[in-house]
This record gives sequence, C-alpha cells and structure tokens, in this order.
Amino acid sequence: MKNFVLCLSVLCVLFIISSCGHKTNNDLKEKKKSEFAKTDSQKLNYPDMHKGPSSLEQANKKAAIQINKSVVIAEIIESHVKDSTNFLIVAKTLDVKEDPAYPSLAVKGEIYQLFPGFVLGKDKEPVDNRKNQKLRRLKNLTKGQNFKAIIYLDDSKRWIIQDIISD
Repeated sequence: MKNFVLCLSVLCVLFIISSCGHKTNNDLKEKKKSEFAKTDSQKLNYPDMHKGPSSLEQANKKAAIQINKSVVIAEIIESHVKDSTNFLIVAKTLDVKEDPAYPSLAVKGEIYQLFPGFVLGKDKEPVDNRKNQKLRRLKNLTKGQNFKAIIYLDDSKRWIIQDIISD
C-alpha cells in the first residue's frame, strides 16, 4: 500500500510540474491568434479596430466610385458657359455602352450635368493638347446637337467628361 501511495504521489507531482511549465495546445493557439492580431493591427496602423472604417477601407470606398466609365451618345439640352474652360453641359443620354474593363454607372435616357475633365499642367491650368481642344469645342455645341464621349462619376459625385470620341 505504501508503494501505491508513493507512486500516486510521484504521478501527482509530475502532473503538476508538467501543467505549470507547459501551455496546452488551446493556450498556444490563442496566444498565436492574439499575437497575429496585434501584429496585423500594427501593420495596418489601426488605433482601435472597432472604432470605424480604416483608412484602407476609406481609400477603397473612394476608389470604388472613381473606377467607372461609360461611353455615351448624348444630346445637348443646355449649356452654361463662363469661359473656354469653365462650363457645364446638361445632356440627355441617347445611348450608353459599357467598357468591359469598368462598370458603367450612366443610364440611357437620363439627364446629366457634365463637367469637362481637362488635363491640367503644373500650374493647375489646362494644357494645350488634343484632348483639351476637343473638350473646349463642347462649349460651342447648341441645344439638340449630339456628341459621343467617355464620362465617369467622380468621388464628389459629379459627372466628368473624360474625352470626346470622334466618329
């Protein structure tokens, strides 16, 4: 009986020693998860993951609205011209074609306020190039005339004429 109690005591001591010195598999998994989450948070610079969208998420939302493109044939309803680079065209889309690489947000038969998307130089003024020349000619169109263009919805929810397409 003494031997049995001695063996049982030794086993208990060994179990206690092994339990104190080593973590269980679940403990190790939880530690790895928390270390990964901490490392992931530090990499993405999240001050607190649950306080709102990250700057990465905000950038993705902003980019999502910029990546769209519609090829339209539109009829001029009216135009408001201040000068050669500052004007607004109100037009009705007669036809809308989607570029396979980009989603199209324009809808056939809808009326849009369109702003020219001039290429700007270092001084923030439109440069003299073929694209800008075609955009400038839009201000000369009158009610009822048609034009074919590439348009997109920008991040401020304004429709921009990216380019005029000549047939």
